[in-house]
Amino acid sequence: MKKPTTIFALLAIVLTTALFSLACRNEQRNPDGQSITPIHNVSMKTQDSEFASITFKTGLDNTKYLYNEAGNVGYYYVEAKAREFAAKGETRTPLNISLVIDRSGSMQGDKLKHAKLAAQYVIDQLSAEDYVSIVQYDDAVEVVSTSNRVGDKQLLKRKIDAIQDGGSTNLGGGMLEGYKQVKSTYRSGSINRVLLLSDGLVNVGITSNEELQRIAKTQNLEHGITISTFGLGLDYNENLMTNIAEYGSGNYYFIRTPEEVSSIFQKELHGLLNVVAQNATLTIDLPEGLKLAKVFGYTYVQSGNRITISFRDIFSGETKAVLLRFAQSGRAPRYDIAAALTFNDATTSEKPGRKLEAIDALSLATSVEDFSAAISATVKSQVVLFESNEKLEEAMREVDAGNYEVARQRTAENAAYLNSNAVYVESSKELQVQMQTNAGYQTQISEVETMGESERKLMQKSSKVANYDTRKKR
Repeated sequence: MKKPTTIFALLAIVLTTALFSLACRNEQRNPDGQSITPIHNVSMKTQDSEFASITFKTGLDNTKYLYNEAGNVGYYYVEAKAREFAAKGETRTPLNISLVIDRSGSMQGDKLKHAKLAAQYVIDQLSAEDYVSIVQYDDAVEVVSTSNRVGDKQLLKRKIDAIQDGGSTNLGGGMLEGYKQVKSTYRSGSINRVLLLSDGLVNVGITSNEELQRIAKTQNLEHGITISTFGLGLDYNENLMTNIAEYGSGNYYFIRTPEEVSSIFQKELHGLLNVVAQNATLTIDLPEGLKLAKVFGYTYVQSGNRITISFRDIFSGETKAVLLRFAQSGRAPRYDIAAALTFNDATTSEKPGRKLEAIDALSLATSVEDFSAAISATVKSQVVLFESNEKLEEAMREVDAGNYEVARQRTAENAAYLNSNAVYVESSKELQVQMQTNAGYQTQISEVETMGESERKLMQKSSKVANYDTRKKR
């Protein structure tokens, strides 16, 4: 008889949480194998604009390095946090959005009903300064209402109410039409975004995940149009919907039940109506001698030693966090890493351009004690968070591939990794949540072979969105 997954998940979470407080303290070792423990926490650099709309923080996991002929691995963390802001009057950035609604046969009933209610809610929140278009798609794509300034809201809501379920899922066609509509009324001072909802697998039109991701990336980087995706139910491809949002500099949402559609659309719209920064771009310049190994948190473009990340819009209270892992070789006395955040300040009607900059130096340590004194516990906590998050993603990919035993091994390794970093986990709510997410997933996949298809899909979508929310600081 199959044991309830939820009971075992709760037991595992309680047990793991108790264990990590007893786990060994994290230790670093120098090239000779000598144990190194932190003496104190080196603070991150904070660059506040005089307008206080964005706080910009940067820091290395250690500002010193011990020479090692085999080379070293280091981490650089960047965080941009928007202040709480409620836009009013002239400070409210106009919207230019396209509502792209899946009306395929599987949307019949409550799914389509609640999707239409959510779309109508969006219409109610818009003003005469905003532009909106409505697109519906099944195997065919139809423009319900072309992009225009918001005028007769009741007419728009009646058009939405008339949407009926149909055939297959031409997600790519609906997505392209949404972009086309936004582009037709594009304004550089507005928020130009597609809101894409789907409940099913792509089976008509463009079916290549890579091509759909490429479209989102191109529209974002070359045309300034972002996209947020809303996956409804258990039958859509969550990896595709997440990647479209990632490459499109938007947000991804998992909507478990039709009743959640309105509240999740409301969450996205609240952000769009209270934007603190627009056209936000992060650049990080690595010096010669430091080689990029991985970027955690966001997609990026690299040209030479420069890494560029497009945040586009930063909402009220939102945090954008990026972690770089780099390889360091050689024995230079100092390596300077330069970071800059450029954006238009949306908290004023003029939307002036701003730039926040920071330079962090990595210097050769004079001794083990010198190295130990330069550790940043704040950055180290973020290193553990992002590395653990990625390890859990790897386990989830193994489950997708049916490699259940490998997935169980990955979650066990991740649990051991978190336990070995208990000194950071104990003081970080983020890491405690990450530990619980890993423990819950570890318990669930212990019996994944006995799950039904729907239960397995729910497990994957729920776990992936929890992991996604952690690295996106949501």
